[in-house]
Amino acid sequence: QKLNLFLHILVTLALSSIFFLHSWHFLFNFEKDYYATLGVERTASKNQIKSAFKSLSSKYRSGKNSDSNDENEYEKLKSIYETLTDDVLRSVYDEYGERGVEYVSRQNERNSYYENNFFEPNFFGPFGGSPHIRERLPKTENKEMAVSLDLQQLYEGFRFETSYQRQSKCKHHARCERHCENCVGFGASLKTVNLGSGFFQRFQTKDKNCISKGKCWVRNCEFCPDGPTSPEEVILRFDIPKGTENGERFVFEGSSDDRIGFEAGDLILTVNEKDDPFFERKGNDLLANVSVTLKDSLLGFEKVVSHVGGGQVNVEKRGVTVPGENMVLKNRGMPVKNGKGFGDLILRFDVAFPERISEEQKERLTAILR
Repeated sequence: QKLNLFLHILVTLALSSIFFLHSWHFLFNFEKDYYATLGVERTASKNQIKSAFKSLSSKYRSGKNSDSNDENEYEKLKSIYETLTDDVLRSVYDEYGERGVEYVSRQNERNSYYENNFFEPNFFGPFGGSPHIRERLPKTENKEMAVSLDLQQLYEGFRFETSYQRQSKCKHHARCERHCENCVGFGASLKTVNLGSGFFQRFQTKDKNCISKGKCWVRNCEFCPDGPTSPEEVILRFDIPKGTENGERFVFEGSSDDRIGFEAGDLILTVNEKDDPFFERKGNDLLANVSVTLKDSLLGFEKVVSHVGGGQVNVEKRGVTVPGENMVLKNRGMPVKNGKGFGDLILRFDVAFPERISEEQKERLTAILR
């Protein structure tokens, strides 16, 4: 009974804190705008926020400037960046502002003990004892994209540029939303039917006005004439690193479709390697078959082999070459991705035997090889 009373008191305190926090957000409107500080829209993706942070923080970066004021500015920018790239903290900021983020930070420290000893995650809802504060928003579906590159492009690195369409949230969507307690998610609401004699039945049904849990859309809203979202043309520019392997995937977080009540999914770019007529790739190594004549296999030879990087490789072999013999040329393979050095170039020799020899040639060979 004492534990239940203790839990009841904590719940009451948490709910009271939420009420006052929500009031603060509207009473004190002089907080700095994180989005304006970074120079991005409120609908900006994580990549856009990251790019803006890098651009602004370059003049304040630690170690480049000994001015303490600049160091403080850099730390402020870093704090804003960390808030807006954290899904949960960003949602808290959008709902309650800077004071909400500060409150959550204090509550996380204060409630860590209770979470470990008494409470289930999210016991207090958005501001509970869980260090994650609340449930993560569901994500919209990821977008998939593929690019096919030849070995030379993968050897040298490739500047990939394309455009794609995504659904972007209306900048003023908050003005077109209203509270609808029956909405249980995107496109779904709960209906209650009176069955008589004091019995009621609740069931879920489709409702195109529901945009998220507890929210519905105001039709023909003047602030968002195109609706909650509208198509947006996005230009994607990306440097595919040297040495990228076949099937490698690059993830651009938050670059898929936006939707109210959801976190934007990811854009996933898959690199496909085209077949090469001469080279075979094994990790960072390159394999190639080189044909030599019977004479060269016995007496030695010098050959020039074209390289996938566009240059040429001089190959010299002295003595007898056995069919299927390999020659390993160190550091002449593919570049090691995100590292130093190269793989190896492995040449496999095939001996081209003559289809027939004359009687005279037989006699001479017999005499030589005796």
